[in-house]
Amino acid sequence: MALVGMEFLPKQDTGQYTINITLPNGTAVRETQRVTDLVVKYIQEAPEHEWCLYAVGTGGNVMSSTASSESAIVMGQLVSKAKRTRSIDEVLDEIRKKCNSIPGAKIEILGTDMSMITSLTPIQINITGDNLDVLTAFADTVAEKVKAVEGVREVKTSLEDGRPELVIKINREKAAHYGLNSTQLSSFLSTSISGTTATKYRKAGEEVDVRVILDERYRSNLNELAALTIVSPTGALVPLSDIATLSQTTGPTQIVRENQSRQVTVTGQISGRDLASVIRDIQASLSGLSIPYGVQMEYSGANEEMIEAFQDLALALILAILLVYMILAAQFEGLWTPFIIMFALPPTLIGVAFSLFFMGQTLNVPSFIGVIMLAGIVVNNAIVLVDYINTLRERDGMSCIDAVLKAGPIRLRPILMTTLTTVLALIPTMFATGEGAELSASMASAVAGGLTFSTLITLVLVPCVYILFDNARMRFRRRRRQEGTEKPLAGVE
Repeated sequence: MALVGMEFLPKQDTGQYTINITLPNGTAVRETQRVTDLVVKYIQEAPEHEWCLYAVGTGGNVMSSTASSESAIVMGQLVSKAKRTRSIDEVLDEIRKKCNSIPGAKIEILGTDMSMITSLTPIQINITGDNLDVLTAFADTVAEKVKAVEGVREVKTSLEDGRPELVIKINREKAAHYGLNSTQLSSFLSTSISGTTATKYRKAGEEVDVRVILDERYRSNLNELAALTIVSPTGALVPLSDIATLSQTTGPTQIVRENQSRQVTVTGQISGRDLASVIRDIQASLSGLSIPYGVQMEYSGANEEMIEAFQDLALALILAILLVYMILAAQFEGLWTPFIIMFALPPTLIGVAFSLFFMGQTLNVPSFIGVIMLAGIVVNNAIVLVDYINTLRERDGMSCIDAVLKAGPIRLRPILMTTLTTVLALIPTMFATGEGAELSASMASAVAGGLTFSTLITLVLVPCVYILFDNARMRFRRRRRQEGTEKPLAGVE
């Protein structure tokens, strides 16, 4: 399956996309609007464009109630797949190249499909530790390494630029000397900077809040704030700078913890490659990276879900094979004949690989489910053939080779008929071109390819294996007869 590739769910071309625009903190809404209009212009230049809508100041989410003047989101739809020659990835790559020329803007362009609905990011690396500065530096290094891998898009870290904030440190001893405490100071600063509703103005049955707030020129200047005077309980006018130290700094917008340790996440999207090969290249790129002391790194996201899903599906496949063998053993009242019939299964995997490769698809959860289905389907042809061979030998007393030569042509027609009816019914699903058809197409390709190849090989492989096993059994019996120790073998034909 190395040439086919693996992923959690097949990437679907629904024609829908989302563009998140983020400008530096504090950017005016007018500038955000200008950048958004430019992005929309690039979108409308694409011949595949059908419609788009945008919202400015939404905090990166069209449904968000939090205002953020430096953020915007654009959502849109391309024309149907039947009316365009390029895939959504090719269209978005063109828009992405144009948007890269916009200075100072972080623009994330994502195609919307089933994997987006499940909130699983294809590439997700969790980095945990206690020192935020070390985590930040290491996460930036990891992000640069990931960006260099072919097929990776939209790499970012969960750390956002800190927002500016005013830090006021009160000298409690000096404040107590003037009879002031932190509660009085915080109330004074809140009124000065944010304002306080002092009363309500009533006119014509309507009420309007009267808000008391410091003039803008005093609120926007750190030196002016420090020069504000506070009236102490003793009546003295105390400058704020005498009892407090004011400084401007930046603070994190959010702090994420995992098991009481700080966590930074590096995420990314993929384009033009399968998930397994991209993760393999990322692991190779990061293998020589020196991990700082106290820092841990692990892979999660869609890759983790894919590994867990494949492990569960592999167990289901093994159980399916065992159940099929047990049922055949009960029906044939022996162990050798079911064992010969089970040789129809290995060619199935080869057929699945060829089919997925030919269709340009990957091994994913739907196609793996198709493989499990094949475990109970492909043995039907071998059962029909082997059962008739046994019937000819028991009823007509034919030799092994004569029975095989006669049963093959007779059972060829029903075997081909049952296979063709199943494969032809799957062809429309295999070549479906509608939006989101990739999810079912991979399963149909796996079933059709595996069944076709297994049927062709079964007509040759199973009779050959039957003859080999029958000859081996006959030699074993002759040897035991010559030794005079032949005894019936329980459970063996």
